[in-house]
Amino acid sequence: MCDAITAKLIRVNPATGIIMPKKIKPKITPLEESDLHAFYSAANGDPYGPVFSFLILTGLRINELAGLTMDRVNLDNQTMIVDRQLISINPVKFSTPKHDRARTVSLPDSAIKIIKTERANQARFKLLTGDANFNTHGFVFCQNDGSPIGHRSVYEHIKIIAAKIGVPALRVHDLRHTYAVLSLQAGVDIKTVQESLGHHTAAFTLDQYGFVTDGMRSASAEKLDKYVNSYVK
Repeated sequence: MCDAITAKLIRVNPATGIIMPKKIKPKITPLEESDLHAFYSAANGDPYGPVFSFLILTGLRINELAGLTMDRVNLDNQTMIVDRQLISINPVKFSTPKHDRARTVSLPDSAIKIIKTERANQARFKLLTGDANFNTHGFVFCQNDGSPIGHRSVYEHIKIIAAKIGVPALRVHDLRHTYAVLSLQAGVDIKTVQESLGHHTAAFTLDQYGFVTDGMRSASAEKLDKYVNSYVK
């Protein structure tokens, strides 16, 4: 545009004076701690209960979870490599994760237990179906017939659970936010949370979850005050 003015093709920059709309930050609505027990109780017995629990424990995006295969999981080291996401079920197609950032995520004991249970269930269903090609891609989570999990079914089931616990606006992606908030509240450093979530920078993670760190900062100030005052005679 400046070149056009310099070349005298136009006299005035038409973009001058334009006021850009403010970027609206999406509202983050993780599960409250008071809702967690009710959520787990409602999800217990649901076919997608293990999926929802795994999302809370790892912070994966639903596409990343759907595309997670056993060859990406190291049960001994309790880690998994997140280097792709499932973008198509029929035919099965993968793509790189958001931001093209592959990452290694630590798995807590509860997540390892879920994976082992899923493997045992899949072995049982493979025997029942007699299908030699059952879950041929080795998905950690799959349907009872061995096919990849479908987004529509996942969304439908979380809405059923959300209605039961009185949080009708709850989305699948909010479980990822729940992971981030719980991790920060548990004292996990922001850099580790950023890397686990696959965010481009720690600054972005801080911007997303600043309301959590603000509360933690206030709590830490109170703790310090009590600690120092314990020495004041």
